[in-house]
Amino acid sequence: MAIKCVYGAVCSGKSTYVQENAGENDLIWDYDHIRTVLTKRDEHDTSTTDAQIEMTNKLRYTFAFNAKDIDAENIWFICSKPTERIKELLGDDAEYIEMDVTEQECLDRLAKDDSRKDKKLFERLIKEYYADKNRRNRTMQDNMEIRAFNFEVRAQNDEEHGTYIEGTPIVYDSWTDLGWYDEVIDRGALDDTDLKDVRFLV
Repeated sequence: MAIKCVYGAVCSGKSTYVQENAGENDLIWDYDHIRTVLTKRDEHDTSTTDAQIEMTNKLRYTFAFNAKDIDAENIWFICSKPTERIKELLGDDAEYIEMDVTEQECLDRLAKDDSRKDKKLFERLIKEYYADKNRRNRTMQDNMEIRAFNFEVRAQNDEEHGTYIEGTPIVYDSWTDLGWYDEVIDRGALDDTDLKDVRFLV
């Protein structure tokens, strides 16, 4: 079983993507569709009451909470952006799929979508989504540390081991001399790392 969270801006194609990729035995959470079932409102009606929103949200959290325990082939969870609470409920093994479309593509689709009556509201939501996304990307770039390395590869060969590369051993919780700088590597830093075919480890 796989849990797949599909997210993106308004008109980014989330529901379409899931419908094209989900199987007959899969389970799907689609906020707009569920709200339509619970009320007499159209799928993209923006005049939902507080009580209708509250009930839909309660069901959403219940779905996410139980997703890990349900024996389905795939479980799809559609949302605009997964909150930390949703990520916690879906579990560490959930796959996150963001719709790869531009802001302009979403705005163009909105203009042609007659089911979304409140164009100004949906346009604002699209612009807010991409403004937040661009802000997060800039923050990641600002916090990114760039390192350059000069290194030599020393290979040895013997009958027992064949050809192998020599290098500097890791000593946990102690300064490791990497040539141009020293670094302390925490114990357990490589616990979940597959080192069967390591050629150059930084």
